[in-house]
Amino acid sequence: MWFYRIILWFCPASFRDEYSREMEAVHRRRLQQASALSKVWVWLDALADIAITGLACHWDLLVRDTGFALRTALRSPGFSITAITVAALGIAAATTVFSLADHILIRALPFPEPDRLVKLWEDQSKLGFSRNVVAPANFRDWKAESTSFSAMAAYRSLSVNLSGTGEPERLEGAAVNAAMFPILGVAPLIGRTMTEAEDAPGASGTVVLSYGYWQRRFGGDPNIIGQKLLFDSEPHVVIGVMPKDYSFPSRAVQIWTAMQFRDRDFNDRRNNFLGVVARLRSGVSLAQAQGEMKAIGRRLSAQYPKELEGVQISTILMRDELSDRTRTMLRILIAAALFVFLIAITNLASLFLARSTARQKEIAVRLALGAGRARLVRQLLTESLLLTSIGGMIGTALSIAAVPLLARLAPSTLPVTATPSADWRLLLIALSATIVTGLAFGIIPALRSTKGSLASRSATAAQKDSVRRALVVTQVAASIALISATGLLSRALLKVQDVHPGFATENTLTFRASLPMPKYLNTADRERFRRGE
Repeated sequence: MWFYRIILWFCPASFRDEYSREMEAVHRRRLQQASALSKVWVWLDALADIAITGLACHWDLLVRDTGFALRTALRSPGFSITAITVAALGIAAATTVFSLADHILIRALPFPEPDRLVKLWEDQSKLGFSRNVVAPANFRDWKAESTSFSAMAAYRSLSVNLSGTGEPERLEGAAVNAAMFPILGVAPLIGRTMTEAEDAPGASGTVVLSYGYWQRRFGGDPNIIGQKLLFDSEPHVVIGVMPKDYSFPSRAVQIWTAMQFRDRDFNDRRNNFLGVVARLRSGVSLAQAQGEMKAIGRRLSAQYPKELEGVQISTILMRDELSDRTRTMLRILIAAALFVFLIAITNLASLFLARSTARQKEIAVRLALGAGRARLVRQLLTESLLLTSIGGMIGTALSIAAVPLLARLAPSTLPVTATPSADWRLLLIALSATIVTGLAFGIIPALRSTKGSLASRSATAAQKDSVRRALVVTQVAASIALISATGLLSRALLKVQDVHPGFATENTLTFRASLPMPKYLNTADRERFRRGE
């Protein structure tokens, strides 16, 4: 019968106290009367009966406790509003920051098998460029000699003037190899992407539009395919439109055109302007690819010692392309959110502890009248969970409103959506924060309030004082850490602003000149333009 007593714990304590002996006797009698084979059915029937009865009892108690908790909250509106506000702010801070961290650091990139996508850079750490863009000649050799990748493609930033269709407009885009779209594994929404024939020099110009630009400029016209657009006076035929969430290599890109190399682009191995993306072959690890590319880099450096002196090859997962500054900023935000959440939940624990002290006579009378301690703890936990649940719903709503503001901190070069969506991750974080707040820090006052009898009230009060002191110490420590971190960050910001740039900034203007491509694609041509030659 020991197993039967264990499963009876699924029922509330008050139900067990009243009916457990009778239920055990009935179950024992049924087992004695049953045959060896039918005893299995007796046990299954007992399990089903306890499960149904336990759920019904718990539901009945939950309804009654919730109703009582709601009436108690309405009788003390000041306490209730304060507790809900504190819970909402703490949960909102934690949910918002962790949603942003999930969006940037954890969530998979919106491409098929994103863990096989890598980026390759020229590593010129001796010159201060650990991730430098790539020269076309080096890209050509990497692609020809590497075996770790199923495909490799290059891209470069592009700024063009649109004319001939409505108002002229300056557009940010990217010139890409035809292999870029298959590597990323995203099909166009309508139309098609480039072919290798369109990568050849002298091929007619084609363009793929982003979803946002297609909607904004052309109103989502499905007949856009085949229309001609003038980019820097060069005609380009629209061949496709990418899906809404596609944003590579950055969220600023509005168009994609074909990358068409010329013979002279391969003459200078220091003419760096390409980004390089590749997809690992099935069964090839990142470490194996890194080892192979390092070997290729050493061979090329030995073959071209003057042009590639000190140049190595950096191979990283696309997901890991965040800068150290971005990672540090996120860690600081996470730490600040944890401190705010800790302060909020210790404040809640203090509030509930003070509330239980004010209700000391009520709890003592209920204990004296025979109320079980488990029953009172359950009632007090229901009250704390009711208030924190309301605060959790408000905090979730605040988080959904605040996430788009913090999402601006996400680097634009990371190919993710502009703002995190309010999906199951955000709701799961909010639910977890609510449960932790309601249970972990509501149970301490509940256990302290119901401990002992009328004769032990003074001892319990002393214990409450020790708990309250511990909560105050925790609050002060977290507040000091948060204030200190804020002060250090503010000081660092002021110090950066006070650093002299090394030249007179008064009456000085800056501007950026976007030179037309491919006329000024080579570094030497751009340098001659800047010198005015």
